[in-house]
Amino acid sequence: MMNDLVTKFTKIRPASLSSLLKGLKGMNCKWKDLNEDLQKVILKAVAELCRSEREMNGRGIANAILYLGYLELQWNDHIDKNIQKQIMGGIRTYMDFTNQAIANILVG
Repeated sequence: MMNDLVTKFTKIRPASLSSLLKGLKGMNCKWKDLNEDLQKVILKAVAELCRSEREMNGRGIANAILYLGYLELQWNDHIDKNIQKQIMGGIRTYMDFTNQAIANILVG
């Protein structure tokens, strides 16, 4: 069952991932409240969205990071180094960030 969830999440559209994270925030959910398996799946989905082969843009990355920040996810404490590299790679790849996208990244 978890493998099915991982497969579905890694194919999630950027807007859907942002909506999911926004919904969790809206319910006052915190990262620490999520099941560890769900945490891993969400981070893998974010990393997958940041891969250069995917159709992605700066806004999608920025929104995902913004909402992860709202969930109180801690970059160094909660994110594996490999996932961090993928996210940073996505940020470097999509340097077409708007002012709002940059603000979302900094706030997140």
